[in-house]
Amino acid sequence: MTYADRYDPDEDFDRWYTLATARSGRWIRPGDAVLELGCATGLMTAAFVDHGAVVTAVDHAPTYLERARARELPGATFVEHDIVTVERPDRFRHVVVANVAHEVPDPARLFRTAAEHLVPGGLLHVTLQNPARSTAWSGSSSARSPTCGSSAPGARRSTRSPSSMPRPSRPSAGPPACRACTAVGSW
Repeated sequence: MTYADRYDPDEDFDRWYTLATARSGRWIRPGDAVLELGCATGLMTAAFVDHGAVVTAVDHAPTYLERARARELPGATFVEHDIVTVERPDRFRHVVVANVAHEVPDPARLFRTAAEHLVPGGLLHVTLQNPARSTAWSGSSSARSPTCGSSAPGARRSTRSPSSMPRPSRPSAGPPACRACTAVGSW
């Protein structure tokens, strides 16, 4: 029995993380190319397609991909591959790594893969519901970004809740900056 046979991301509590992360779709414009690494059953993929995105969604679990394909999402292509080592010929305006970085043995390699697939000026969307759970992150948990879980040099923990973080005046201004990601630089 595989993990995908035991765990249902559409029914588990994690679906709330997925749906909350899908709200990042407000940064996605019709026609934007999105690479979703770790799409599972396509719950978040559906939200991106609803925003008009053209999505390439990758997961290693055939059981999940079968359910994702059953959603029959126009504009979505589902690819069976390991999310850490996937190589796509296209480059994307958005790469989404949501709720999976703590599940891979080498998160740094996952983020390199994500960065390699971005167009210049593209956006990397990262969520990690519990950075302290990951044993792969280096450094103390207090040095991790509260937004993306990064332990990048210069990362600082925010003392504000995400709901009190400053928001741009209009969506095209881009997402609120993660202090750690800003320290790393734009891809």
